Amino acid sequence: NHGYLNHDVLTKILSREQLLLQLIHNQHDNQVIIGSKVYEYIYSGNPILCLSSKDTEAVDVIKKSNSGVVFDYDDKIKIELYIIEQYNNWSEGVLNSGRRKIEDYMRFNQAKILSNIFNELIN
Repeated sequence: NHGYLNHDVLTKILSREQLLLQLIHNQHDNQVIIGSKVYEYIYSGNPILCLSSKDTEAVDVIKKSNSGVVFDYDDKIKIELYIIEQYNNWSEGVLNSGRRKIEDYMRFNQAKILSNIFNELIN
């Protein structure tokens, strides 16, 4: 447990990790919620192991950015096999290759998209 971390420190820690875990609670309102942690994980460039129902916006972002895999909470065997595969890759020195299709999900580009939407509404 690191407690509160500023953004720069968090980014450095996430970039060192080989697998990031994202848990998305199975609630009715989670379909449209994308937590900021998802974007931080994507920016790190390391694979995300996401446990969620498969019909959420966060899952779509993870898949479209090619940033990780998504399993249902009940897919215990698939989850276990994926973790073992990642562990074996790590133990054999096969490290993650870094960033994927993240340009659309970077803060600057997200702000630009939002700005364009506001401009269209105003004009």
